[in-house]
Order: sequence, then structure tokens, then C-alpha cells
Amino acid sequence: MSYAECDRQITVYRQTAYAVQPAAVGVTLSLYAQPRIPARVQIELSDATSDGVVRVTGATAGLTGVVEDLTFESGGARTTVRSWDSITSITTAGLTSEAVPPTVTGTYVGGDGSPIPRFVALVADRVAAIWESGNRAWSGNGTAAVSPSAALGGYTVRGWIPYESSWAPRAGDLIVESNGTQWLVQGAPVAPGTIAPDGWRLTLTQRQGSI
Repeated sequence: MSYAECDRQITVYRQTAYAVQPAAVGVTLSLYAQPRIPARVQIELSDATSDGVVRVTGATAGLTGVVEDLTFESGGARTTVRSWDSITSITTAGLTSEAVPPTVTGTYVGGDGSPIPRFVALVADRVAAIWESGNRAWSGNGTAAVSPSAALGGYTVRGWIPYESSWAPRAGDLIVESNGTQWLVQGAPVAPGTIAPDGWRLTLTQRQGSI
């Protein structure tokens, strides 16, 4: 495979329920994503030995600037009572004085505690080859490029993305072409090269709907 066969410009999205990715606690926590739908925020503190407060500020039920404090005693997990339409900030108090700062994680959850994921852009302005018709045989693989996939509500195709060491596609990722066409990654084994991997062989299913 080569760049010459890449005829699509793409953005790759990954599903995540993180409000705050796992990191050492600070006074102000870095927001990773906004909720896809109104969701509660679950904060988990690992390896904490002191008491403290995590403050969530955001919009809920048509109101902005709403504040809710979660009180922690030596770590654990706490969940907001409110469901948030958007988050303005998540801050802490009393948790940064430890010699080894605890790890904090924020997750969007529903009323039953189940994570509520959304797609977040992973990489943009990449290129890919996607074969929607005919046959495309890789070495030792003569699988047709297009095969019925009624159970998934679309059809399955083959594709290829040039290799990069800084990231890798995986099952569940979403590829969106510059024209808006969406493909859900079902599998992405790496393709061996002479010296280094040359790319990822993709199995893709067409997807429709909002991101």
C-alpha cells in the first residue's frame, strides 16, 4: 500500500465518557469533553490520604453558573446529584498538599451510574484509502471489498490508513470523511512492512447519525 492510493481526507473520533482524564490532581482540572446529553459527573480520587472538595460548575436545567460540591474523605468516588448540560469548570480544594498528589478521574454517568460516552476527535487531517466497490486483495487475503452487513444497518468495506507511531485506530473508532460520510471501525490490524509497519488494514461499517 502507498499514499498514492489514499483518496479520502478523514478525521478519526474515539468514544469516551471522560469529563476529566486520569491525572494528578490540581487546583483546576483540565476538562476533556463536554457531555453528549445531560449527565451527572462522577469524580474518583485514587491514593488520596487527606480530605478535600471537588467543585463542579456548569449549566443545568436552563440555569448557568450552578455549583455543586463533592466532599471527599481520603479518596473514593462521588457523583453529582445534578445532571449537567455543560461544564464550565471543575476545581479542587484541600487535595494538592499531599507529597504524592492523588489521581483524579471524571466520568459522565447516567442516573444508574452507567457511563455516557460521546465521540471526541482523536486525529484530524489524515488520509485513507477506502474501497467501496470491487475486490481489493492484500497479501494472502482475497476478501471482497464490499459484503452485505444487514445486521449492522449498512455494509462493510475494506480500507487502509498509513502508519504513525503516535496513535493507532482501534475497533469502535469513528472515521468521518471530509464530505461527512461516516465509517465505524470494526477491526484495524497493523500491516507489516519491510522495516516498520506500513499502515492499518481496516474493516469498516458505514454509519449514519450525529456524532
